[in-house]
Amino acid sequence: MSPVGRDERPAGIVSIPSGVARGRRASAIPAWRELFAGGLARTTVGLLLMEGLVAVQVLVTIAVLPAVVSDLGGVRLFGAALSASQVATVIVLPFTPRLAARWGLRGAFYTSLTAFVVGSLIVILAPTAWVIVSGLVVQGGGSGAQYALLLAVFTRRYPLRLRPRMYAALAVAWAFPGLLGPAYGGFVASTLGWRWAFALILPLVIPAVWMLHPSLTEPEGGDAPAHEAGPATTSVLVVFAVSMLALLAALTASGRWGALLFLPFAVAALVALTRILPKGSFTARRGLPAVIASGFLADAAFYSVDGFLPAYLTRVAGLTLTMAALVVTCGTLTWTIGTWAQARLASSWPMARIATLGEAVMFLGVVGVIAGVAGSATIVVYVAWGVGALGMGMTYPAIGVLATEMASGGDEVTTLAQYQLGDVLGAAFGPAVVGIAVTTAASRGLHLQDGLLIGFGATCVIVVAALFASVRLPATSGRGSLSTGCGSGPGRRRA
Repeated sequence: MSPVGRDERPAGIVSIPSGVARGRRASAIPAWRELFAGGLARTTVGLLLMEGLVAVQVLVTIAVLPAVVSDLGGVRLFGAALSASQVATVIVLPFTPRLAARWGLRGAFYTSLTAFVVGSLIVILAPTAWVIVSGLVVQGGGSGAQYALLLAVFTRRYPLRLRPRMYAALAVAWAFPGLLGPAYGGFVASTLGWRWAFALILPLVIPAVWMLHPSLTEPEGGDAPAHEAGPATTSVLVVFAVSMLALLAALTASGRWGALLFLPFAVAALVALTRILPKGSFTARRGLPAVIASGFLADAAFYSVDGFLPAYLTRVAGLTLTMAALVVTCGTLTWTIGTWAQARLASSWPMARIATLGEAVMFLGVVGVIAGVAGSATIVVYVAWGVGALGMGMTYPAIGVLATEMASGGDEVTTLAQYQLGDVLGAAFGPAVVGIAVTTAASRGLHLQDGLLIGFGATCVIVVAALFASVRLPATSGRGSLSTGCGSGPGRRRA
């Protein structure tokens, strides 16, 4: 689910005629055991462990923050703590290709892993709330670089025919902690203390890294590819990083100072993005820009609803927090079902069509949520959001597979960092849109329900934009659409 990809390249991939590709694709549905065959077992287990670790870390942070605030104070920093890791990820992703170009895939990965561990230790030992936020920034920077680096491993290591199935396996690796992670965090925080909730999961990095270590080498049989450093200059990246840090600071500032910080730095970050992302990303130009735009819009639509439904169910519908949390659990389960469905459809459908179908299903889900909120019918909200998450479960991996297919030899890290940057920004943009609608409605004396209806209406517009962008998704990357095997030929890539 989360974009934690995995890589190295045992698959020789050749371009074959599209008619033959469609025939083979329709008749050869890969078995799940292929993810553990042909030398892939160690990489698969390592990626699943790393995905599970990231999921638990994120969910535990959310679960124990109330205990952290109770212990250390700093209620005003609550929003910054929730956003710190995400902001750090956005800052680090554009720099990741430069890390890979300088130190290689393995060196860049272990550098990012060190940052993740150091950030976690800062959080565990933090004496004040400000130190907690600082630790989450360092931790998020480390995990942010890992996103692109491990997805580069995924791109090299798995042939195209296995990638939809591996995405489905990763969805399960995220869903299982999604069901147990909050309960684990709450239990440990209330018994041993919130610091132990972080400390007990940190050793999981050891088996995950041990499993992944062999897959972090450059391909054999020739010179290691010269990783591209990305299209943006260092000055542009620095402007972007400073702007994002200023936006994070705006979350903790008072109203007037927050606005003064937010507006100019938001503009600066947007201008920098036009240099960091491929040309045409803002208009969904066909090819990689359309993939990035579609990922951004899909994430924006999903998270704009997902993050606000518990607030509706508790503050408007009057349900308990436990009952309201079930809507998130329901969404997690149906997302997983959708991801498994796309793995099945991928044997006969182009990934672009699967992404479009998923977005159409998500649109139906959002419309159903609006109907449920407008009519105060909570059961409709639960069912509708199950449908919406089902659509996202189909869309997210389909777009991700297209992104890995667009990544070419030597510049995987650059391409995938750009794609994942769009993803993370979308996950932040969507909730911001609904948040603005809710805040504006409250300032005008309207009820929370009215603000949510306005915000979810904007979400419908975002989904429609995603549907239009999906029309420009590539049917294939133009580099070959199907792997013919799963051997371990060194250095051979998509044609």
